[in-house]
Amino acid sequence: MRFNLNRLLNPKSVALIGGAWTQNVKFQLERLGFTGKIWHLNPRAEFQSISDLPHAPDAAFIAVNRHAAIEVTQALAARGAGGAICFASGFEEAGEEGADLQAQLLAAAGSMPLLGPNCYGIVNYLDAVALWPDVHGGQQTPTGVGLITQSSNILINMSMQQRGLPLAYLIAAGNGAQLGLPELIEALDADPRVTAIGLHIEGFGDALAFHRACQNCTKPILALKTGETQVAQALTISHTASLSGSDDVASAFLARCGVGRLFSLDGLIEGLKVLHQGGPLATKTLASVSCSGGEASLMADFGARFGFQFPSLANLDIAETLNPLVQVSNPFDYHTFDWGDYEALTPAFTRVMNGPQDLTVFVLDWPRQESGDTAGFEIALTAMIAAKERTGRRAAVLASYPENMPEPLARRLLNAGLIPLNGLQAGLEGLSAAVLPLKGDYAALQQPRGPARTLTEFEGKQDLNAWGLTVPKGRLVISADDLPEHVPEPLVMKAMAQDLVHKSDVGGVRLNVQTPRATYGQLAALSPHVLMEEMVSDAVV
Repeated sequence: MRFNLNRLLNPKSVALIGGAWTQNVKFQLERLGFTGKIWHLNPRAEFQSISDLPHAPDAAFIAVNRHAAIEVTQALAARGAGGAICFASGFEEAGEEGADLQAQLLAAAGSMPLLGPNCYGIVNYLDAVALWPDVHGGQQTPTGVGLITQSSNILINMSMQQRGLPLAYLIAAGNGAQLGLPELIEALDADPRVTAIGLHIEGFGDALAFHRACQNCTKPILALKTGETQVAQALTISHTASLSGSDDVASAFLARCGVGRLFSLDGLIEGLKVLHQGGPLATKTLASVSCSGGEASLMADFGARFGFQFPSLANLDIAETLNPLVQVSNPFDYHTFDWGDYEALTPAFTRVMNGPQDLTVFVLDWPRQESGDTAGFEIALTAMIAAKERTGRRAAVLASYPENMPEPLARRLLNAGLIPLNGLQAGLEGLSAAVLPLKGDYAALQQPRGPARTLTEFEGKQDLNAWGLTVPKGRLVISADDLPEHVPEPLVMKAMAQDLVHKSDVGGVRLNVQTPRATYGQLAALSPHVLMEEMVSDAVV
């Protein structure tokens, strides 16, 4: 089912249902400058029920307990509301009972768009809408990037960035019972004011739908995918009921989707600035320009780590504009002979920018305000901006330390058409991810197709064995009648069920078993299915 999210994302009337948390939402709406109708519903407010409202709200923020949220959702859908945000937790992420309640919540919503549950909601900085119960750090903007995460708190932190990145939307998907990453990507892609999309992903959900949404998306997408470690994968399941999966598989899948992957929040912000200011990079070719040999060496080393190449600048007649002692190279150290000389720096920078590279990176760390005269820095910066204007080529200004690119300077650079980058490593990580992978074949993913689920260890090992990997010999036991009294070699026995993700945490793994019947009796309390395997003691770790 496709959902029209226009009313939910840009409402003209909102219903706030609940107590203290909805007061926070009202404050955030008014703080951002929302001009539509705000109706408050609770036993002590102006309205006591959905039927009391003047008309169906375009959007509703539901801040009642999980059981009451189902009733409220059903009433909103029946009234014809444009969409709702379910703030309550305790649904699928909370186990079997919560999963049943989430199914009821989904049924109650029907065809009405529903965001969540277990999420903070939406901030639309383009139209001054904040259906959000907590702090956030953005401000109104005519264009910007859209951020979608499954973690509300991560989204708060990202919104507090002071690096000049204009934010168009914050959307917290939470459990994504109805509106998951695919639907939200499609909604942001439909807004022409969104320049790029950034994702923080804990689990993909419907991988085929995600791939299709990315394939069809006209906006560039970057993603930070968590779950590299087993600990993070376990936390993901308990946090938003998402399946994290293998990290190598995630990288390959994102590449097939045409999504640039990052491994740090810093890198994600920097990469989105690149995409916002001119879109993806075509190649990993850079020209680096700095007034320090040390900075040039750092750019060469760190650039190589991220796969960048620095093509020769020898045929650009740059030397004619500089002191005779300066040697032209790439990365290029123009020394300080002409520092503070606009008439010398501007033609030199202009000629560098006309080189064969896809992007020119000027390294410039802005001094602290109280540190002394900054006139020379201002002249260098003005020359960089002038070179950009003369050539029309893409350029970035990179501060080797993040704090040496103050937010007012970053905004000034964005307004001048340059990309401000905060930090050497984060900046290069962002630039690297902005060279997006080619989108893979959608049809290749359609077979086989089926609902995603977590395999048991026994099922997983069967699949691995079918592909030629050696696994311990074993079999699944479903009854004590299948077991011998004693065995000549020690065994391993494990309780086996889909919801037993970490068997050892609940006593579901037994080593050195020599009396399998007695051990089965103990494990049967966790699951009647038990995996019995040979015990391998000399494996290579």
